[in-house]
Amino acid sequence: MNNNSDGSAFQASIHALGKSTGSVPIGWRMAYKQFLVKLNAVKCPMRAGLTLQGPVIDHVGIYIIHTGADRVVSGVVRWLQSTTAKTCQLCGHGGRFRALAANRTAVLCARCAAPRLLRAGLRALVCEMDRPGAVQGPLITSFDLLAFQLRPIIPKDAWRMKANFAESTVTYYVLDSKLVELRPRLDWLLEKLNEALLEEEVE
Repeated sequence: MNNNSDGSAFQASIHALGKSTGSVPIGWRMAYKQFLVKLNAVKCPMRAGLTLQGPVIDHVGIYIIHTGADRVVSGVVRWLQSTTAKTCQLCGHGGRFRALAANRTAVLCARCAAPRLLRAGLRALVCEMDRPGAVQGPLITSFDLLAFQLRPIIPKDAWRMKANFAESTVTYYVLDSKLVELRPRLDWLLEKLNEALLEEEVE
């Protein structure tokens, strides 16, 4: 990156953005540094008065606020947004938008998403079990409605089958009493997931 300063507002903006690199999620830092290189590459007297502010970081990418209607700078800004929107914010590999919970999202690759989706599913299941009056019917949920990350951790012998011969369908479900038996196992797994993901938590 060219660190020579020309004293312009544009250069000052690039410098300020560079100082914020440490606040960028690790998986997005390479793209962010490339973004700064691209900005320095298009620096010229005509753009001296342009200013940029940011980075604005959310769970779907990085956004930069900029003044002026410069098509080149706008293109560089859009490149950063589109690149981070498809890059895992934890490891830098290819990723996509993931809904970890009702109000928690992130851009993650399959490998980074798997344990977090499992944890989100476990949390939701445990919260449902703890809700007053939740465990009153003959079952908590069917196989089809249970998050697919959770299905393998429910023992095979816990599932029951109900056949609908008229519609030629079979429904698998778990009795609430069986889930209560499995609660220590679910709590233990949730605790271990929390410990393993503590260092790279996606908040």
